[in-house]
Amino acid sequence: MAETVGTESEPPLLDFAALTNSPTLGPVRCGRCKAYMCPNMKFIDAGRHFKCAFCKATTEVPMEYTQYINSMQQYGRLPAELALGAVEIVATKEYCRNNTLPNPPAVVFVIDVSYNSVKSGLLQTVCDNMMSFIEAFPKDPHTGETWTRVGFITYSTTVHFYNIKGSLAQPQMLSVGDVGDMFVPLLEGFLVHPKDSGDVLLQLLRQLPDMFQDNKDTETILLPAVQAGLEALKAADTSGQLLVFHTSLPTYNAPGKLANREERKLLGTDKEKQMLAPQGTAYNEVGQACCAAGVSVELFLCNNAYADAATLGQLPRLTGGHTHKYTYFTTEVDGRRLAWDVRRVAARPTAFDAVMRVRTSTGVRATDFHGHCYMANTTDVELAAVDADKAIGIEIKHDDKLTAEDGVYIQAALLYTHRSGQRRLRILNLALNVAHQLADVYRSMELDTCVAFLAKQGP
Repeated sequence: MAETVGTESEPPLLDFAALTNSPTLGPVRCGRCKAYMCPNMKFIDAGRHFKCAFCKATTEVPMEYTQYINSMQQYGRLPAELALGAVEIVATKEYCRNNTLPNPPAVVFVIDVSYNSVKSGLLQTVCDNMMSFIEAFPKDPHTGETWTRVGFITYSTTVHFYNIKGSLAQPQMLSVGDVGDMFVPLLEGFLVHPKDSGDVLLQLLRQLPDMFQDNKDTETILLPAVQAGLEALKAADTSGQLLVFHTSLPTYNAPGKLANREERKLLGTDKEKQMLAPQGTAYNEVGQACCAAGVSVELFLCNNAYADAATLGQLPRLTGGHTHKYTYFTTEVDGRRLAWDVRRVAARPTAFDAVMRVRTSTGVRATDFHGHCYMANTTDVELAAVDADKAIGIEIKHDDKLTAEDGVYIQAALLYTHRSGQRRLRILNLALNVAHQLADVYRSMELDTCVAFLAKQGP
């Protein structure tokens, strides 16, 4: 999902159903290994079949696709998927959950309103900059309006949902005190388009700092608040992001309660790694549930004491998110940096509810995957979200004889939901030469890539 640089153009978006006037025609794939059509496939039998570059199987070419290729040749150019290494294809209903086209992903702001958040100025900073965060969301090029719906949750020792439906005179707050059994008290009015909410959203942002200015709760929860956002997005039948603003170690007696295990005397010893391992499995389990639902967690940790980032960081790690840490947060020192980071999260190209599979030609195979992702099996890389600032490291093993004539082919296919709600496939193809001398491999090595990969292999 990298952003283009200089004169680079975005990967072209292809809609085979529209191009061929065949509503049921999706991406053309190999019948055996399911690799997608790419420049390395070879047409045989007068174009009626093609030979797969990955598994060498022969597959019949759909008649509609043959006519499409022929018409392109009349214009003197090749179709994009046969000429470029990176393309995007509009996916059909068969590539969607329950064969149903998805809703546009939504964003839920989950804000800590405890004493620490109010005192440090975090709550005020978030509310003051909220409209700029919303304004940063990508917009429909035709209407100029954002596709993204937004919702708001606040929490300290209880969880609060907000109804910001535009027809209301003022926002409504609904509290859930039983954080051990989280549920969503409302559906209509929770997720709204900012333009439809109007003054109700602005009223909420003005009222939040005043509502909680006398809050004396120094203990907080976190896991129930994340579960609340997850359940709200699942109830709305949509994927999306949870932007969580948190301040301290969650020590309140609730699910996800953590103990303070900071022991400075262990630093520099063999036991230091114990402090860098998660406490328990609760956060991992919720992270996996978020990934399964296509919900990514971006954690903005504004702590003024030990907060156990090793445990809390499991939420963004498993969901394709990121932990942004601002130690000893104050508005004067860190406010502008926090605001910039949130705007970057809102604006950058992001793929939601994604799954990636890497296919390789005979002689090599993908063995290990490193990055902020979750893998329920050995082949599918599940990503609640992946954006322009993220990369997945893939280790490819050479386990068979390679010939210079055949070469090596690699295809990464990412199936994801665009911010507009359109289900898409981003196909990346790579053709590599075979070197006979190991020195030639080292001579062509990209140092930055190797360092990044080795860093991802670390604990």
